Amino acid sequence: MYHWIAAIAPKRYNSLLSFATGWCTVFGWIFTTASTNLIYATTAMALIALYHDGLVVQPWMTFVAYQILNILTAGVVMFGNRFIPTINKFSLVYLQLAWFITMVIVAAKAPLHNDSKFVFRTWINETGWDNNVICFITGLVNPMYSLGGLDGISHITEEMPNPGRNAPLGLAITLSIAFVTGLSYLLSLMFSVQNYGSLADTHTGLPLAELFWQATSTRGGAFGLVFMVWIALGPCVIGSQLSTGRVFWAFARDEGLPLSKIWARVNPKLGSPFNAQLCVAVIIALLGCIYLGSTTAFNSMMSSAVTINNLAYLVPILTNVLLFRRTMHRGPFFMGRTMGMMVNIVALAWLLFAIVFFSFPYQMPVTVSNMNYTCVVVGGFLSIELAWWLIAGKRYSATVQRAREEGMRDTVVIDNRKSDD
Repeated sequence: MYHWIAAIAPKRYNSLLSFATGWCTVFGWIFTTASTNLIYATTAMALIALYHDGLVVQPWMTFVAYQILNILTAGVVMFGNRFIPTINKFSLVYLQLAWFITMVIVAAKAPLHNDSKFVFRTWINETGWDNNVICFITGLVNPMYSLGGLDGISHITEEMPNPGRNAPLGLAITLSIAFVTGLSYLLSLMFSVQNYGSLADTHTGLPLAELFWQATSTRGGAFGLVFMVWIALGPCVIGSQLSTGRVFWAFARDEGLPLSKIWARVNPKLGSPFNAQLCVAVIIALLGCIYLGSTTAFNSMMSSAVTINNLAYLVPILTNVLLFRRTMHRGPFFMGRTMGMMVNIVALAWLLFAIVFFSFPYQMPVTVSNMNYTCVVVGGFLSIELAWWLIAGKRYSATVQRAREEGMRDTVVIDNRKSDD
């Protein structure tokens, strides 16, 4: 995305806007990958807790699982680059099978089923907010997080054939599959939950595991369904590691990070940016240490990933709107100026709305332990970003201007070829 803003923004501002977008993209993805790895570790500990009924999961146990899984998934990306296409193909098929099997088993085995009033009309507000609308809006951070990695495909466009067509097509297909499977999956769960109040108090540390236990009425059934989720999470975390490493490497290649020359190197034997991927893995490991010290601090940092990613999306869309899309390059799916502008305005309104409301406290009254520190984390992050811009901004600007000139020359060549045809 930081390349896109460099291409469409006015020359006077494109370096700063590109730099800001790049930092938000890189560290938004680092926080996202760390939180995804935590979900992976939490699910692993839920499996152990289901197997050992008397086990009480402690933070240090989840921390150890977090670090082990971070090493394993990062290792796959660093040393098994050639296996990733196979992993992705497996994931595509497995996710659909796991979705269907889980949905059918939960719905079929549940002792009782809730009515449509419970699923669609019942409000369960335990946040302390008197206003149900605010409760609903702040709760949207969870589904927003689940769709927060949509731009991941744009980080590997250099490694795919015909990216101008295949990247947006892949994104659209992903959204379509996510809508169908996600909605049906959630409906199956909500109609089958037996005791909503006990989900948050489960000894497994994973409400989904408790729901599976309630639906199947057996520990073995719950273990099997949670295990299917855990297997599905593996390719997800690997893909997140891959996307984060690639965008980290690309931004370092453009002189946007400290020690960029080190992170921009490509290992000739592995054919991948080993240094950048290793640095990402180390940062994610260090973020895990925050979880060991304070789960509140870690969770605040991870919830900030949604807002930081939204800021990365906001800059190019806002620039497009302010410039009336005059600098847009027409691709295979160009929507036209009017329709494209309408889509940009709706997206811009949603992003501004989300950035503001996702900083609201999740619970009332606010205490030190339940405060939403997103504004603090994002503010600190932007301060560090600004400080590095003051140090390395000129060097980055020179790189961006060279890339912009090369891109304009390539565009002219393509346009001339089209004219000849």
